[in-house]
Amino acid sequence: MFLTQSSAFPSPSPGPSPSFTSTRSTDHGSVDATLSSNQVADGSLIVVTTHFNKSYTGALTGKFEDENFIFFPMDEGKNTFEAIFGVPHSHTPGPAEVTVIGDGFQKTVPFNVVDGNYKSETLKVDNSRVNPPKKVMKRILAEMKETGAIYGTVTPQRYWNGPFKFPITSKVTSPFGTKRVYNGQLKGYHGGLDLKAPDGTPIHAAAPGKVVLAKNLYYSGNTVILDHGYGLLTLYFHMTKIKAKLGEMVNTGDLLGLSGHTGRVTGPHLHWQAVIGKVKVNPMGLIEVLK
Repeated sequence: MFLTQSSAFPSPSPGPSPSFTSTRSTDHGSVDATLSSNQVADGSLIVVTTHFNKSYTGALTGKFEDENFIFFPMDEGKNTFEAIFGVPHSHTPGPAEVTVIGDGFQKTVPFNVVDGNYKSETLKVDNSRVNPPKKVMKRILAEMKETGAIYGTVTPQRYWNGPFKFPITSKVTSPFGTKRVYNGQLKGYHGGLDLKAPDGTPIHAAAPGKVVLAKNLYYSGNTVILDHGYGLLTLYFHMTKIKAKLGEMVNTGDLLGLSGHTGRVTGPHLHWQAVIGKVKVNPMGLIEVLK
């Protein structure tokens, strides 16, 4: 279910990235893997880089707890591959590990999850957006099913190249991860960043991608979702007008719509959200971590 959602991006000391080296004799030779950080807050994005000393053409997948993900090549020689995954918000702090699985080997890379120490905020909105009337529940459930199907689709193609950009140049008014209390009721946490945006502010694509949703939703108002490939999505909420067309390919900076205050909001702004393999992560990771 979409919420008006956000937190200052936690910046724990990263320390050296963990790595492994395979000593098993295989056709691909030795292989090592590193993580973008060995210490991350819950709600963070992690990049896994796997490098072979020979060209590798076999299967290569990753697994973090119950989530599976696939790698994409980073060079023409097929020696280096990357994958991304997200650590869920409110994940228990402590030791964790990701498993890299290939032809003839399976290795684990350890890392540590730290508490994001997310704060709480209280918001006052129209009560119908907190306790919806029965007549709109059918609509809400249908929208949840539709967006859930989008979350569960993995496009085996990488559309982005390099770090993402902010969809607007503006102040963050509500950060990722904040516990949300609407009209006195705790309704979850903020799954994105809220950016200050008066009505009519142009909203731009943060990176190349395909428009997989462009419509009005009950909670998030006029909404656009971009599929950037390999399970990575960005979402843009509460627009007064949608300019993007369903199914079209967009490039970084292309106009998606105009900001507004549709859906569950307290005023005009842009809610910008990132989802990786069904896990909502801090969008700041798209700017600070991705290559």
